[in-house]
Amino acid sequence: MFKINKLWLVTLCTVFLYGLGVAAAVAKDYPFSWSANGEPVQGYKLYYKKAGSAGPPFAGTDANEGVSPIDLGKVTSFTVTGLEDNTTYRFALTAYNGSEESDLTDVITVFPELTPLAANVSVNSQTGEAPLTVNFNGSASTGSIATYSWVFG
Repeated sequence: MFKINKLWLVTLCTVFLYGLGVAAAVAKDYPFSWSANGEPVQGYKLYYKKAGSAGPPFAGTDANEGVSPIDLGKVTSFTVTGLEDNTTYRFALTAYNGSEESDLTDVITVFPELTPLAANVSVNSQTGEAPLTVNFNGSASTGSIATYSWVFG
């Protein structure tokens, strides 16, 4: 079997966590880079899939570059584009030379970048004694807002 010498797959993706109660995912491109294999190679293949178990099968179909595996040729960096919003993906890389292919690298899991929503809420209230009715209208907000909350204090 064709061996890979310390082929490291490094994702440049970052997980962003926001302390906001409202967030939405945006479509992301995922850039990767790795060290060239010490043995001669014809190229590399990037395997991918939506979240699930960390191992094979890698049956991804969402990338603009094609279904998994994507034949990258003889490069040491690549950007996967067109993946679904709000979806976790798993990636692994192999090197190949002719019909021989290395084992998969360790699996890298990437998460969509979260961006804050614009929560624009207008409130119509009435003055007077209880009960007080407050109506929230979030139609001017961006993204999918699942809940509204009002904290007194």
